[in-house]
Amino acid sequence: MFKRLHNSFAFRFPVLFYKNWLTFKSSSGLNDKPLASFNYAVLCGKKHFSFLKQELLSVQKRFRKLPFMYVYLDFGFPEKLISDIQLLYPKSKLKIIFAADCIKFHQERGNKQLVEFASKNPMGLKLAAILQTVDLKVPVVYADTDVLWLNDPIDDIEGLLNSSYNIHMQYDYQPGYDFNLIEKAQLLSLYHEPYYCAGLMLINRLNKEQLDTVNNMLPILVEKSGHLSEQTIFAYLQKNIGASGLTPDKYILKYDDQFEIRFRAKKEWIARHYIGPVRHLFWRDAFYN
Repeated sequence: MFKRLHNSFAFRFPVLFYKNWLTFKSSSGLNDKPLASFNYAVLCGKKHFSFLKQELLSVQKRFRKLPFMYVYLDFGFPEKLISDIQLLYPKSKLKIIFAADCIKFHQERGNKQLVEFASKNPMGLKLAAILQTVDLKVPVVYADTDVLWLNDPIDDIEGLLNSSYNIHMQYDYQPGYDFNLIEKAQLLSLYHEPYYCAGLMLINRLNKEQLDTVNNMLPILVEKSGHLSEQTIFAYLQKNIGASGLTPDKYILKYDDQFEIRFRAKKEWIARHYIGPVRHLFWRDAFYN
């Protein structure tokens, strides 16, 4: 009985108290810093502005150099919130890109199948947003809106940008993939560990072979896709080059602490991705971060 009460409190309190406090609390003044050597991209849905706010504030607080920030907005994002996003990050390092403009970018380049996938599926739009940012020829960190930065990643990221691998994905504890795509494209290596998550990635560049691999999968995804399709694509690219440098002791994706009441981030943790079972802890950690 006590355990059930404890778990219920641990699950509900962060949302009822921390989320409400942080949602309505105005952010402090912007703190501009030197420009980082990489860009940052994030796709925000119409219901996820409150998460985006905390993510951008954690970037501002923890990074000693600020990346240029590309905020992509999903279809239907409320226009009234645009000005609120502009208050969260230095204007000289921020660009907001609407879904229609991302689609137009790829239409102008003749990427018809990507346009169709992106128009049908939010994860297709995520893929389109990442590819548009990669097209700038500057390394990019992509992070979902349910990611918080707990320590400065600059040294780690700059070291990985000097490595021989051009993609580094967060590790996953399970194969969260589009199995229809795996079977039809014969991506059989994805059935074996390590598994990867596209909620947090560092992409230095994509070469022609990798872009061709992506394009070859698009006809399958135009016909049928799911919420893990783009993750499957990037995981396959990662598998083909080798193990990611975003090690799981620094870039956290776990759920075994879902009923933990206290904030207990370890000193080596750089970022945490708050997947479904621990989404409520995002608010606790944002409050204490």
